[in-house]
Amino acid sequence: MVGKIGKYRLEKTDDGTLVVAGKSSIIKTVSIPKGEYLEVKGSWYVDQLPTKIVIELKDGSLEMFNLSPFKKITFRDLLQYKGLHPRKLKGDPLPEMLYQYYGLTHYKETMSEVIKIRLKPSERDKLSTVAEAADLSVSEFIRDYIKTLSCS
Repeated sequence: MVGKIGKYRLEKTDDGTLVVAGKSSIIKTVSIPKGEYLEVKGSWYVDQLPTKIVIELKDGSLEMFNLSPFKKITFRDLLQYKGLHPRKLKGDPLPEMLYQYYGLTHYKETMSEVIKIRLKPSERDKLSTVAEAADLSVSEFIRDYIKTLSCS
């Protein structure tokens, strides 16, 4: 597998270590870090940040960290990311096999419930217009609104 910018060749060995080979024939081996991993919803390479990886935390916030060196990422390593969501920038997802070498684990919350509601066509149009203005799908807009509700 070729790395982000085509600079590195990555090979996973039978014992789980990662062999990273650069163009200058420097070879480095990376072991899987021990301990608790940071749970993320996703992680992406974004062309606008060639030395960073952008991650989405469980709470939906976006952060970033340095692509190199391979090491276990902690909250102290995270830098604030203020750009568009990497999906909107057509970011390339970090290959699943690399998550463990950064001390990341993929948090998968499933959309398990479908709720059907009745709307007048004018209500549906308003909802679609507001969601589109926020650059979200109707489903994303409704889920974001629900997150703002308090249950007291």
